[in-house]
Amino acid sequence: MPRTAGAHNADRPWHNLDDDWMERGACAGASIEVQRLFFSENDSNRVAARFAEEQAKELCLRCDVQAECLTYALDGNVWGIWGGRTRRERIVIIRKRKKARPATTVRPRPPRTTDP
Repeated sequence: MPRTAGAHNADRPWHNLDDDWMERGACAGASIEVQRLFFSENDSNRVAARFAEEQAKELCLRCDVQAECLTYALDGNVWGIWGGRTRRERIVIIRKRKKARPATTVRPRPPRTTDP
């Protein structure tokens, strides 16, 4: 996903400050037209939006930092295509991860013994 103004850590406490990978992204330095492909989710023309999403995902498939990009997006609430996934697709991943986590088990306390 192309770096945008304000994408740095000051506004996002979840941001891990290690964003050097962004400079190596296939989308780094992309034109405005290409950057718009990554943010088509709210486009009123759903056909055009789907086409744009597919084009953005194609670029992600050729990206060397796709995994880092997806991790970044899963850790924070970001819009658009990141790591080859839409926001809706990332929400599904997050929900599946939460369901797969084992619930914390609470050990029962041993009975108290009183000394006579």
